[in-house]
Order: sequence, then structure tokens, then C-alpha cells
Amino acid sequence: VPFRTSVTTRGPFEGEVDEEKTQCIKYRVTVQCLKAEGLPNTDTGIYNPITGAKDVTDAYCKVRLNNQTGAPSQTFKTSVVENDLNPTFNHEAFTSDFQVPYIESATSGAVTEQVPF
Repeated sequence: VPFRTSVTTRGPFEGEVDEEKTQCIKYRVTVQCLKAEGLPNTDTGIYNPITGAKDVTDAYCKVRLNNQTGAPSQTFKTSVVENDLNPTFNHEAFTSDFQVPYIESATSGAVTEQVPF
């Protein structure tokens, strides 16, 4: 399934990680499912003479984002596209925010972000 993704950052700012105050960088991850192609048919495949259509897979896209170590993932799901083995998903992008601490190098003064992915 093709996705459109973006990651933006903001900071540094005073934040809290693992219940400790520290300087942090905030990340915003945005994901959008675009389409799927050639999905297997998991429905009956029986022709419906009333509608003139075959009963094929009702597709959706599920995205899981984990924005905190040890925490359950956030789950996002598109609406269902009925009877389509090559669906296009028309939905708003899913967004998740998280923050990570950063460490300033003692030798160069440069900031090193601890990115969890």
C-alpha cells in the first residue's frame, strides 16, 4: 500500500520524558494511505444479479504509530471501500505528535536528537 508521509520538528523546549523534565524536540508524523492494488479476494466472490456486481473484498487501511516506548500503539483506520480489490483511499491524513530528548555534544555544541525510529 503506497503511503504519503511527512515528519516535522519543533523545539527545543522544556518537556517531560519518562516523567523527567528535560529539553526536547517535538515531532509530528503525518501518514496518508493512498491506494492498494491486487488485493486477494477474501469475500464470497458470488455474482449478485440485483446489483450486477461480484461480492469481493471490502478494503481498508490500518496504520499503527507508536509515539512512546513501552506504550500501546495508536491505531488509525480509513473508511471501508466496498467491493474493490484495487481501492483508492480518500481520507484525511493521520497525525501523531511525540517528543524526544536531545543531548548537546560537550565537544562541538551540536545537538544530537535521540530519534526513536
